[in-house]
Amino acid sequence: YLLTDTNSSTFYSTEYALYETLIQTIYDSINLALSPTIGSNWINREVIASGVVRNTYENGVVVLINYGDEVETVGTTSIQPESFVVLGGE
Repeated sequence: YLLTDTNSSTFYSTEYALYETLIQTIYDSINLALSPTIGSNWINREVIASGVVRNTYENGVVVLINYGDEVETVGTTSIQPESFVVLGGE
């Protein structure tokens, strides 16, 4: 009942064992996007189209994000719905 009026109110359980696999899956996905940017400054955010964003980092890495529900193409790069593509880096 203590969580009723909090952001956690929609979670019926917060038992780690129930979410361990989901936590690891989400971490692995986000790490693919962000690990190439570690130690590099974010220098530009450009909205290419509605729901499509290009984030540029000082080290030359570009992260294209598609917030929409259809495949989007930027140049020759296709981005799946609700996904991202990392360009450049190592």
